Amino acid sequence: MIAKPIWGANFQGLMDYLVENRDHQVLHIEGVSSVENAAAEMEAVASLNSRAKRKLLHLSISAAHEDGRLSHDKWLYIVRQQQKALGLDGHPFVVVRHEDTEHDHVHVFWSTISPETGMTPRKMWFLMKGCAIENIGPQYLTPDQVERVPEAHRALRSFDFRALARVQDVCRRIERELNLRRLNTPQEAKAQRLKALDREAEPGQRKRAERTGSVPLNERAEQIREALEQQTWQSRSDALAAMGLQLVPVFAGTKAKRLRGLTIADIKDPGNKLKASDLDTGGQKFGLGSLDKHIIKGTPDFEAWWPERKISFSVEPHLTPDARSELKKDYDLEVAQHKLAQEERRHELADLRIRQTRELHAKRRALMRQRKVEASMLKPAERREFYSRFSQQVRNRELAELEARHRAERSPLRRTRMPTWHQFITARADAGCQKAGVVLAATRPVQTVKKPVAAAGPKKRLPVPNKEHSKDQQPANQPTTRTPRSKPFPSGRNQGNTEMPKHLAAYWQRNKGGQGLS
Repeated sequence: MIAKPIWGANFQGLMDYLVENRDHQVLHIEGVSSVENAAAEMEAVASLNSRAKRKLLHLSISAAHEDGRLSHDKWLYIVRQQQKALGLDGHPFVVVRHEDTEHDHVHVFWSTISPETGMTPRKMWFLMKGCAIENIGPQYLTPDQVERVPEAHRALRSFDFRALARVQDVCRRIERELNLRRLNTPQEAKAQRLKALDREAEPGQRKRAERTGSVPLNERAEQIREALEQQTWQSRSDALAAMGLQLVPVFAGTKAKRLRGLTIADIKDPGNKLKASDLDTGGQKFGLGSLDKHIIKGTPDFEAWWPERKISFSVEPHLTPDARSELKKDYDLEVAQHKLAQEERRHELADLRIRQTRELHAKRRALMRQRKVEASMLKPAERREFYSRFSQQVRNRELAELEARHRAERSPLRRTRMPTWHQFITARADAGCQKAGVVLAATRPVQTVKKPVAAAGPKKRLPVPNKEHSKDQQPANQPTTRTPRSKPFPSGRNQGNTEMPKHLAAYWQRNKGGQGLS
């Protein structure tokens, strides 16, 4: 379940969005006379307070696809819990359910101005930042909790303080109560990030490393963290460039692109990348927002620095020469040569296909002319048989020979598979290269765990209880036996004459196996 609060002051505009030209259902209204008059009545109440800026709260709540369509009572219970958490009890509100989308969702809009007091909800006690206490979340403190929490660890805040975190916290609690699809709480998400730091590269990343020879970036996490601990974005970029890495921003949206996140990628192998947030530790975060907070005051943040960035000239990694780096240069050269050869083959194959298509069309036209000439020499009654014979004996045979010749011409230009890093160092090691042997010995094989398959034994039959039955009734667990019955002789008009005529008796004896009547 996902909830999103939006603040505003345009009551009529929101009502038009919820009701006008939308397939909707009004689930509940409270504090107003009708849906049609809700905007005007709420705006009249809101005019009592000229100082408040957030006079309207619009909360959209979406259920997960797995939960299906929630009942009216469940939606009303969810809305009541959110209203209580936000301190809006007694305020007028309307609940509208949209039915023009696949997922079930509702829209709730409250007037934050109370019709009784003409004021927004009173201020509440909240925990201060960095003063976390077990079993106390982002919600406002109850009177009992206020007595337990020291005064230095709490502060009075307005009713809309941390509204997004509070409505999400209510959603997590309701998911557990109503047995809906559960999403991770912030604490569970943090625990998963910490657990991800301890595990090694995924099997897919290890397979990719064997294919390309690039080291997975999560194995170089400590070095990347040291580079990102620099105080400016330019110094961070230079430190990563010295390691052969680069910063790559992630944008969201198609028309108006919005900066969403940051990734670290290999300069020579852009597909080998890592999200900056995956480098988070228990005490430090490396996401884009956190990195922007830890720069020298007065220096540009990432969004301002990125368009004006200076490309570092030290893009080659300053590593000590070892067997792996030397072999990697040879492998990159071989891959580049392979790509160039494949590109030349692709152009040759395209030209060859054009020539073969033209030849095929010319051959078909020639066969059609030949068939027309030969058919003109025959009588009209003989042409149908000639067309079938010509297609089977002449046309199909010659076109098959032409296709076989074209296939043989295309065979040398087929695409060949690019050698993987593992195949490259294995071939070098088999040829007697000692450096390749050292690198091959240090390469970790990809271990795939296969689930044991249970041996298929004979199927067990369930015992069938013996039921009591009469002598005339056959047991249910025994196969039924059918006794052949003789087909009765059809009765004639004279019911008194039961003797079969001699010619019918002979026919019956001959064709029916002697089952006739005597």
